[in-house]
Amino acid sequence: MGIATLTTQIQVQVGWTAQGAAAGTGYQPLQNGPTTLTKLISTSSATGNTGAGGADELISKIYSVGSNSSVTIDLTNLTDILGTSAVSLARVKGLVIRLLSVADDAVNGTAAASITVGNAGSNPASLWFSSTNVVSLKNGGAMAFSDPSATGYTVGGSTKNLLIANNDTTTGAGVQITIIGGST
Repeated sequence: MGIATLTTQIQVQVGWTAQGAAAGTGYQPLQNGPTTLTKLISTSSATGNTGAGGADELISKIYSVGSNSSVTIDLTNLTDILGTSAVSLARVKGLVIRLLSVADDAVNGTAAASITVGNAGSNPASLWFSSTNVVSLKNGGAMAFSDPSATGYTVGGSTKNLLIANNDTTTGAGVQITIIGGST
């Protein structure tokens, strides 16, 4: 069914100003910047889930992952941002994962050293990683990916689980997950 009207954006931005000394007297320092490179990826329910740039579901939640433990997120059984439960995604168009530090979120952030995303073992989600490939985030780190193409990353009975493992043996982790997807 999906959210009737939904518009989302993922923005990836890198900016810099760099300066270094130039050899010799009387030379000005070498400079590059200020420069900003930006990629904005938008999706909308108006486009339709199976079209490029289409999405009708948005899930965003903070998961508490105990020390030295893990959480498996079933992409076919979620609760969306409007509180609709039992949401089953057919495709993922974007994903943002943050390991919250205390500076990021004074309530939910922790000092957990790192998390690993992927390698669900049973029915692993076929996102940018496979069942054997994983991505690690250190405290305060974030990652985002998006595939706004018509198919995105498909989700089904054998490709539905996303594993978040807390690598810290003494401190729990606050992990914010935001998923943009399509119900069909």
